[in-house]
Amino acid sequence: MAWLALFAILSELFDSMLSANYGAVLPELFPEEPRRTLSNVLRQGFQLAAMVISLALTPVLTTSLLGSEEEGGFSRTAVLHAVIAVASIVVMALGAHEEPTRRQEKRPRLLPYLAQILRTPLLWKVALPSLCYGSAVAIVLSGVQVYVRHTLDPPVATAFLVQGVVLLTCAAALFAWVAAVRRLGALRTGCLAFWALTGSFAMLYLARDLPTALLAGAVPGIGWAGRLATNDLVVARVVDRDAAVHGLHREGLFLSATGALGRLSGAVSGLALASLGTFFGYHSGDSPGTDPGQAFRVYLCVYPFLLCALGALSAHLVSVPAPEQSAAGIRQAAHW
Repeated sequence: MAWLALFAILSELFDSMLSANYGAVLPELFPEEPRRTLSNVLRQGFQLAAMVISLALTPVLTTSLLGSEEEGGFSRTAVLHAVIAVASIVVMALGAHEEPTRRQEKRPRLLPYLAQILRTPLLWKVALPSLCYGSAVAIVLSGVQVYVRHTLDPPVATAFLVQGVVLLTCAAALFAWVAAVRRLGALRTGCLAFWALTGSFAMLYLARDLPTALLAGAVPGIGWAGRLATNDLVVARVVDRDAAVHGLHREGLFLSATGALGRLSGAVSGLALASLGTFFGYHSGDSPGTDPGQAFRVYLCVYPFLLCALGALSAHLVSVPAPEQSAAGIRQAAHW
């Protein structure tokens, strides 16, 4: 347990460091929003492909191709995933380069500038919708197998069908959302995607068997795709605005701050799971209470619905100009 705890802590630590810097590269490498939109969708599409592979392929590798549950299948699969991950990260780190002129800029001091960023109201306006969205996704990913088992009552292995429908629908819908972003802008499109995601959980609540769950599961994939296509674009606009106002590029600090807030989604999903014991008597598979089906219908549908509704309402409060508008506004203010 001590070794596992150390591994988990170090994994989360270095994943946070990697994600903050990797996310900070997007607004820097693609300053024009049309190219930024397309590159973000491609990035999210490959991420979804990786999720499909990891969800569908890992059980096959662990139990069949690389061993069994009793004979080294998990260890060999872990080594294979580690090699692929390290190779991908090294290729990315060596292949993506920062703007050379940025290296000459004054380096922002960590604590004073981090305190300044945390006092920025716009950061919190953007962080609340992101937290609601991330918490809803975390609940769905953590609860879909138990939802299928207790609420729909087919074999647990069929949970991968529900996950696959959601992920494949999400991947297919990404490029449709690109057209919406180009027509309506990232902010308005993100709000529409939020409401689509909110309504989809109401549909999922009405599912009573696997076929209707598969049909309803396609709808969250559409809304999820819209959030994937727009969420990082809105954060990138905040970063552009900050650079235009202060003359410093602090993408890493902004992404670290929003990433730290995003990690709270794990706490939100944990509280939601713990509440099932209070409301439905569900404590574990050995102590499921009197109605575990309804418990996980609430967990997978009602809680995400409420979170997404709150996120959609708060997203309407966000107003960030496009990159070119930020630059033009600052130039005009300097002129006056």
